[in-house]
Amino acid sequence: MNKNNVWDKLTRKITLAQLTDDMQMVAAVIGINRTVMLCKELGGLTLHIPTYDNLINGGTRDGQLLQRALTSKEAQDLAQELGNVTIRVPMIKSILWCTLPELVRMEYNGDNIKELAIMYGISQRTAETYIQGRPKPQLPGQIGMFNE
Repeated sequence: MNKNNVWDKLTRKITLAQLTDDMQMVAAVIGINRTVMLCKELGGLTLHIPTYDNLINGGTRDGQLLQRALTSKEAQDLAQELGNVTIRVPMIKSILWCTLPELVRMEYNGDNIKELAIMYGISQRTAETYIQGRPKPQLPGQIGMFNE
């Protein structure tokens, strides 16, 4: 399976609840799929969405970035609905990471653990943990973050 197919599989599984509050506001205007594409294009940036008038009149650098990452209509819709709001656009990996355990469990056939690890760019042990549906056990003597 090539990386584009993996990308498509992962992005189709993303739900509104897996998005940050900022991206949920954006998704309410342009939809989840386009919001995911925005994260893919501009992830890691803090953007100030310009007002509609400002966007139409050439806008700011952030407005121009939005217009390059989205269609003109989508950028204008965002400016109308969320103009003069600053948003943080998460890295796409942080969103996709939420869908990965479910996909690995769904595709596991009892004999393809190594292939799944390679396909999704994770370790074999991580894939095994996803299949088992439980976190990795602590090593003897290891101190957990919430241990007292």
